[in-house]
Amino acid sequence: MDIKKKIHEVRSALTWSVSQIPGASDLEITSNPWLRAHTITLPTSGVDWRDIEYLHELAHATLAERHHLLSTAYFAGGISQEDISPLINPIRCASDWFADDLLMQWCPEAETQEIREHADYAKMLPEPPDAEMMYMGGLMLAQAVAYLDDNKQSVPKHYRKVVTTLLDDFPPVPAVRAKERLINRLASLTVPQRVSVVVEDGMDVWSIRKEKKT
Repeated sequence: MDIKKKIHEVRSALTWSVSQIPGASDLEITSNPWLRAHTITLPTSGVDWRDIEYLHELAHATLAERHHLLSTAYFAGGISQEDISPLINPIRCASDWFADDLLMQWCPEAETQEIREHADYAKMLPEPPDAEMMYMGGLMLAQAVAYLDDNKQSVPKHYRKVVTTLLDDFPPVPAVRAKERLINRLASLTVPQRVSVVVEDGMDVWSIRKEKKT
């Protein structure tokens, strides 16, 4: 299917409202389960994005309508930003693992090209410059192994733990408990923080605990 037609199909299937706000630095979506609304922030004028990137954001919206924690992360009240920040990369990695699996179902040719491009870039780096790139590079390389039949042994050493963790969860199962387990396994590679689902004011949110050092 033509990717523009798929964008129209997926967006039309959403039951929550969708709005777009221009003037941001990145293409990104947030989904508010209380308002049942999606907000897509668009890059500033002159910054291009590809249709596959826009469809990726709609994949997050689709998952959010199944359960909001499959997309945007909401935390219990009283949790400090100091405890949340170390979990941002593991949560984003897990979220994209689920969202990109939808893209492979919707438009495999376009998503295959996207994975190949990013996986090749990750392999070019002598080592990830930071934790964000370690998780995102590991994500792309895990997808290359899972969907493109790349040789797992060719994955650079510094990405292997992320790749192995994701491949142990293949194919992705879009369920909150499955995502909770994946986030915690990814987080265990770098930080002591772990998440668990709790109910606050009638809504599922993430709570955070710290694993004791052994």
